[in-house]
Amino acid sequence: MATTTKKKESLLKSKDAAHILDCSPDDVIDLARKGKLRAIKQGRFWRFRESDIVSYKKRVGEEAAKLVESGMKLGIGTGSTAAFFVEALGRRIREEGLEIIGVPTSQATGRLAERARIPLTTLDAAGWLDLTVDGADEIDGDLNL
Repeated sequence: MATTTKKKESLLKSKDAAHILDCSPDDVIDLARKGKLRAIKQGRFWRFRESDIVSYKKRVGEEAAKLVESGMKLGIGTGSTAAFFVEALGRRIREEGLEIIGVPTSQATGRLAERARIPLTTLDAAGWLDLTVDGADEIDGDLNL
């Protein structure tokens, strides 16, 4: 009888988690204390699983997508959390009929947005933007960007 062994995920120190989230270790600990970022308390130290950090970034991207309303012209940023935002925004367009126009901040974001079926234009053609979602990797303990 074959058994599968699940590889145990290593735990990260708060400074390593902070590096991934592009914030301070104090902000990461604050997120953990508030229950917004899953963590393990080992004595006086906090430890984090990378999978929990990725899940947190996904939630941040999805929450940002909820701020978007039909008719908006959006600046769409670059980075791992922005990728979750693009994914959630594309889902809203398909499922809810959300009508927006996006202006990507990079070619990589443009390709990602095209795959998500987000209509795109240039900043010159847009003229102005209602909202720009970028730098979502830089957050504090209260989810402020």
